[in-house]
Amino acid sequence: MLGELELVEAIPVTKTPIIAAHAMEFVNSTVSGNIQSVTGLLAQARIHNPKDKNNMKLLDISDYAMLFHGDLGTAEHVHAILQHQALEDSPWNQCQYVVFIPGLFHLKMAAADVLWHVFIHPMAVRHDDTSLMHDVGILHPKETGIYQSKPGFRHMHQLITYNCWWLEVTNFDSRLTTLEALADTKPTFTQLKDLVLPQLSLGIFWLIPWLPT
Repeated sequence: MLGELELVEAIPVTKTPIIAAHAMEFVNSTVSGNIQSVTGLLAQARIHNPKDKNNMKLLDISDYAMLFHGDLGTAEHVHAILQHQALEDSPWNQCQYVVFIPGLFHLKMAAADVLWHVFIHPMAVRHDDTSLMHDVGILHPKETGIYQSKPGFRHMHQLITYNCWWLEVTNFDSRLTTLEALADTKPTFTQLKDLVLPQLSLGIFWLIPWLPT
């Protein structure tokens, strides 16, 4: 067993109250519908335009930001709201308080897409022995066309995972140039812990399907 992870920079545990919101009938395919969804959700928490003096019991969030979480489609809707409202005359009407927070999985998807556009898609980077396409030719020789055109997240995730662990293995022992070379040495459990634990302390966790169980 690896045991408990060592705390590096622990975030204090704080109980956050969760309030269920009722359903809203807005058309989210339009910018105006997206704005209504945001303002309608805030209204359920008694949050309205701070310049509205009719009800003094309303919460004023002028000095705060509201974090909105969702998938990449939600992010596009939020960005459309901010662009559409940029010319309005007040921070509230501009929706300046809206800050979108993507999920970790969708962040990984966006990062994988950036790596493909930078290191695989351009023709100029495919003819180098140190390029990612060179690794694709070794790992997936029958799928080079898929990687050159538009691979899905699964393909890019496999390629990134292999290259990350290949670099870690090389740093661990410069004589090991591949993951297969590490497997051939039949490493002990202690050696695997020495390899994996530094990555866990950084919040990085990947599976190593090439190593013997």
